[in-house]
Amino acid sequence: MKRFSREICTTAIIIDNCLGFRGFMRLTFKRNLFIVIALAPAILLSSCGLLSASEPTDEELDQAVRQYFQSIAGDGVVRNPLSNLHMNLEEVRKLGCEPANEGPGFFCTYSTRMTAGVSSNETSSDGIAHAEAADALVRTLTGGNSGMTDTATHRFVNTFGGWEMVAE
Repeated sequence: MKRFSREICTTAIIIDNCLGFRGFMRLTFKRNLFIVIALAPAILLSSCGLLSASEPTDEELDQAVRQYFQSIAGDGVVRNPLSNLHMNLEEVRKLGCEPANEGPGFFCTYSTRMTAGVSSNETSSDGIAHAEAADALVRTLTGGNSGMTDTATHRFVNTFGGWEMVAE
């Protein structure tokens, strides 16, 4: 117990020195202990990155957008008995981030590229021909092999599980 008290006292003296209370305003042990306890959550949160002032990296933003896409689109396949529509998020590119004026996180602008296609669930020649025609139509409507591009801005918040995209 004495060792624990000595460590708290040492930490309190360090905080006392850092905060400039030495001299005319000498703090008591109880007040120093209160300061240590009061600052502990902020120290813990900053070590987890929750109070961090840094924006998400390119990789963190890519992962957050992909997780959001998966949460609303699952594996990106719309299935029916005749054919399947596949949507693939091919690329996410971060364009820039600004700190949010109100609330936590950053507003980041990013671009995405998605491809889409149709595959047949039938082995008959008619089923395959139908899927090929539907695939050609979908690819024409969605930018061909290069895919559809889009630019968007969303809020990104750093949580205990990493960066998350917030749809507002």
